[in-house]
Amino acid sequence: NQFRTDKDFTEKKERVAESSCTACSNLGTDLGNELDITLVHKYASNVKLVYGYSHYWNSNLFAALNGTHNLDGAGNASTQNNNGSDWAYVMADVKF
Repeated sequence: NQFRTDKDFTEKKERVAESSCTACSNLGTDLGNELDITLVHKYASNVKLVYGYSHYWNSNLFAALNGTHNLDGAGNASTQNNNGSDWAYVMADVKF
């Protein structure tokens, strides 16, 4: 994977606005929202267990930039394709 700069982001957004649809210029700059829930359990004096769950809600701009969602004529991602992402994790934090 290549590190992306603000310039790369801006150039790709401009290409999307020119090519994908007539209303893509109103997609804004928001890439989405994320909710993180974290639970920390102290298992022992030097061990913590961390449990987490996250959900990411895509924005229309995110969908257009990644080409993963269908956009209607108004530049809105269809509801069936704008579900976002979910992930969970467990981490052990051990201090020596």
